[in-house]
Amino acid sequence: MGKANWNRKRLYAILFGLISVLISGDLLHPAPKQILNEKFSHNRNMWHRSRNSYIAQSRYTIYKKDGYFIASMDPRVLKRYAFINGTITVETTWEKGVTDKGYGILFRAQDTNNFHYFIISAEGKFSVGYRKGSTWNTLVDWKDSDAINKKGTNTLDVECEGDSFTGYINGTKVFSVENGDIQGGLFALIADSVQAHFDNLIVWREKEEKKAEIPKGRDIQLTGDLERTQERMFQALQKGDASFFSNVSGDTFEKINVGKYRTAIYEYCVANKEHIVSSFIPALLGGFRNSDIRVRRAIYRELTFGYDNKLLHSIDFNLLYGTIIRQRNAKNTFRQLYNTAFARRDRERGNHEVWESVVDLMVYCQYALKSDAMLREVMMNTGIKPGLQVYFHKIMWEHLKRVNTLPGTSETYMNRIAKGNQKNLARYMWIYMGGLRNSDPRVRTVMYRELMFPGISNPLERIKSHKNGKKWLMKFRLLLSRREEEDSGAKKYYDMVKEMYAEK
Repeated sequence: MGKANWNRKRLYAILFGLISVLISGDLLHPAPKQILNEKFSHNRNMWHRSRNSYIAQSRYTIYKKDGYFIASMDPRVLKRYAFINGTITVETTWEKGVTDKGYGILFRAQDTNNFHYFIISAEGKFSVGYRKGSTWNTLVDWKDSDAINKKGTNTLDVECEGDSFTGYINGTKVFSVENGDIQGGLFALIADSVQAHFDNLIVWREKEEKKAEIPKGRDIQLTGDLERTQERMFQALQKGDASFFSNVSGDTFEKINVGKYRTAIYEYCVANKEHIVSSFIPALLGGFRNSDIRVRRAIYRELTFGYDNKLLHSIDFNLLYGTIIRQRNAKNTFRQLYNTAFARRDRERGNHEVWESVVDLMVYCQYALKSDAMLREVMMNTGIKPGLQVYFHKIMWEHLKRVNTLPGTSETYMNRIAKGNQKNLARYMWIYMGGLRNSDPRVRTVMYRELMFPGISNPLERIKSHKNGKKWLMKFRLLLSRREEEDSGAKKYYDMVKEMYAEK
């Protein structure tokens, strides 16, 4: 009888606990999922490395003697960890430099010109605000806090929920603010005229959150003069007039090139895509001669018509690319564009970001100039050289669709090649692994299907028989265990691959 009473009490306790959880909302609102725990013991997440930012002694260091420096992961990696609702925390230590300037976290960022910041100083103050375009805005002006370990180690936390942000220093709540001007989901680290170390960067994201691929439309309100200047820019594009982009100032260009979702030029090109080859490219080429490096970098990026490592590959861009390469004189125009960009490459090497933009433009042009047969050769030959996985990591859907489609058959080109060289299945598995990190779910879906090697019997045994097969297979399983496919269309193939490659 005593045992029955004890069981009854235990049941009541369990029911009471469940009711408490329901009342608190924990079951209705699942706890955030930890998506990143960065200890800087390696650089698999491709953090920016330069004389101003580097990984050493299992921590990330930023130091620019005069002025601020922003550092983050490679944008293609960073967007995997993007979040709108969630929490970011980092441990940071002041090493040397001035004591009245800040170091800390950027959050809810769109790019390096549009972000929120939470920074502290070595003299025991903190500040919160945001930058929108070229304008800095303060939400909490420099304020003393007893929670800060002056010139020591501090843990900074920011909780993001809608347009509300709450910040903590070493577990003590220090601010709660609201702002809806910046809608990005990226994050970074910043230090202004100080040497600061960062470690134990952790990100939690709300489980139910779906990553938005299209930001909210911006309310654009240009003054009379700027509105007229923007109209002159559109007229220059329409007429193929290069002089406008040769002479426009960087400050003016940044203001008039703001569009509702992307840049004003990109949106204009999408709306009038039939003129891209005949008018828009000749007009934009004038920007190569502009003396302002900000304008030149923007023009290099605009000439890839939407391809930007900071954004997911957009459906608009892939459709636009397919439209461009079919236009009259497209090959000659892209050849001229490639040659002009190549001539600028070494001149721009002094500025890493600008130089990268030139290289991206050159790669874009190369793809546009190659035939399907040449693209297939690049895919299968370039793909298996050092850095082999990068090809499928970066490949765009339009390119993959072109090279992997065999007209008149349901078989893919990649599968046909694998069938003809079954002794090297491990090698192809190793190549295709890079595609699992591609930002386009359509590309990932293709790579999952290729990794099942349809039409080949006992693919795992063939992989293991390769001299590097077991080692590569172990790394592949580790990669699968560390990632989670969030796209519903790609997930069923991801689950099939995970089941196929599971260690039996």
